[in-house]
Formats: sequence, C-alpha cells, structure tokens
Amino acid sequence: MTAPVLVTGSGGKLGRVLRKVWQEERRFRPLWQVRRDPGPGDLLWQIGAPWTGPSLAGGVVVHLAGGRGDLAGNVTLAEAVCRLAEEEGAAHVFLASSSAVYAPDDHADLHETTKPAPGSDYGRSKLAMEQALAHRPHVTFLRIGNVFGCDSLIGNARFVRAVSLTPAPGRAGGPMRSYIGPVSFGRVLGDLIALALRGQPLPRVLNFGLDPAVTMAGLLDAAGFDWAYGPPSPDVLARLVLDVSALGALVDLPKADPAAMAAEWRVLGMDAGARA
Repeated sequence: MTAPVLVTGSGGKLGRVLRKVWQEERRFRPLWQVRRDPGPGDLLWQIGAPWTGPSLAGGVVVHLAGGRGDLAGNVTLAEAVCRLAEEEGAAHVFLASSSAVYAPDDHADLHETTKPAPGSDYGRSKLAMEQALAHRPHVTFLRIGNVFGCDSLIGNARFVRAVSLTPAPGRAGGPMRSYIGPVSFGRVLGDLIALALRGQPLPRVLNFGLDPAVTMAGLLDAAGFDWAYGPPSPDVLARLVLDVSALGALVDLPKADPAAMAAEWRVLGMDAGARA
C-alpha cells in the first residue's frame, strides 16, 4: 500500500502548490490537513488534538503549518506534530524552517553549518523551533529560501501597477536571493520524501533552493511586471544566498532560471489576477 504523507497547513501558499504539483504523485499518498472548512479529500484536524486520521506508520510528515500570527506558536505546533509522528510510527518528519534564520552575507553563500543570526521575529521563531526540536530523531529542518509566487516580491507584485524595488548598493539588478520555482519545489520535496520512505538517512538541516542565486529585477522581468528602483534604504538586505550543495547531493536540482520559474508559476495558474 502506498505510504501516507501528512501535510499540515495544506491550505497555505506552499500547501496549495503541493496540492497541484502532486496531483499525479504515485510514490506516496498525501493527506491534506486543514484546520477548518475541509474540502473533498481534506483531513480536518486541529494540531495537538487527538489524532483521528488514518495510520501514519512508515509514512512521512511534512509540517508547513504556522502559528497564524502567533510566532511563538511555531514551536508548540512543531512539537505536537513530532509527538504525533512518534506515536504513529512515522518514518520521518520534515519541518519547514526558513533562510530567515541566517544573517545576510555580501560575499559568502550560507551553508547549513553557518551560525544562525536571524534579524527578524519570524527568523527568530523558526530558529527557536529548530532548537526546541533538535533532540528529536528522524527530523529534517528545511531552511527554505524563496518559492516563486509564494514570496512577498512576486506574490505582492500581482496587486500593484508598478513595483518599487529597493536598490542594493553596488549590485545591478537589486537584492540577490536563492529561489526555486513552485513546480520544482514540489518535485524536489517529493524526491526527498521518497528517500525518507526508502529509509535513507537524511541531514538534520537542509538548505532548500536552487543555484545560482537570482536578482529581484530578473525575477520581476521574467514575471512581466512593471517596476522601477525606489529610494535607497539602509535596511536593504542586499544578498542572502544559500549553499544548496547538500540538497543537490541528495536529489537532482535544475538550475535556477527566472524564466523557467515564471513559466512554472503560470502553469499552476498562480499569476491569476496579475496587473502586469
């Protein structure tokens, strides 16, 4: 029987991407957890409540759910999910962390061994989650960069006539980031899940994105949005680039290409309502 994969927070941005990308997935059987208003095939379950779903024995848990504005709740939710996985006999848990646990670096790519130094409450909450669950076996923290269309840049650009891009001093194209297209996000995560289901040991922490890094101007151009540089800001994060060599050693990764990522965004219908 196909192994179960519980996806918490499946109604969020990343969860909705996975629902589309995994429609034809045959290596495992997704269980789409929601907190309210379940649709056909959804699993209504409040994280932390007694489990009422099917057995998760030998399966995988992908924890995407957040604290709905309560950042401290990220730790509580992750702890509850890990307890469930242990009680149910799940083989592995992937917890969604973030590149926000790192401090920007103008020169070096950020490796999993780079000392975290989050500069935002969101980043600090994700790091607190990692630290609280560091003792748990069979857990991988995915330090996800930016998923095209689920990010603030492209996600918000759909609703304005022209984007004002904060320049990055000395960097043509504005700030530089690690990105992955939405279809590639689902495929790469699916490949990691398949490894976990086969019993392959996985790292405690994995940076999640594609190489090379891309500029925000290049992303906006690929998506077809009108934009212009706005006023400079001393708070601009000019460069936050992940070293994804550990991820690339486990699964096949495409090259980061803004045009390809924009094409994935359109294929999934995520450009609906864009005012380009």
